[in-house]
Amino acid sequence: MKRNWELIKRILEGIEGLELGDVLRAGDVEGFCPEEVSCHMLLLKEAGLIEAVCRGEGPGKKPECVAWRLTWQGYELLDVLRSKSLWKRLNEYL
Repeated sequence: MKRNWELIKRILEGIEGLELGDVLRAGDVEGFCPEEVSCHMLLLKEAGLIEAVCRGEGPGKKPECVAWRLTWQGYELLDVLRSKSLWKRLNEYL
């Protein structure tokens, strides 16, 4: 699996938009399959960018994740991804 920066941005924006006490589930992110969303949520969790719980982690398993909060670093990355000039350069690079 390759990292999908558009999906990463959508996940971070989805979490940012949550009301207190709500969670973002993999199926909540439109336009992407829930398995891919969960895999990216797991990556974001491992990187310390989001607070999430993932079941089914490990070789040969498909994680199922639920996220509820961005960390400071998650907010910082989201700010960078929202920069139009940086976003354009990132997409050109990829």
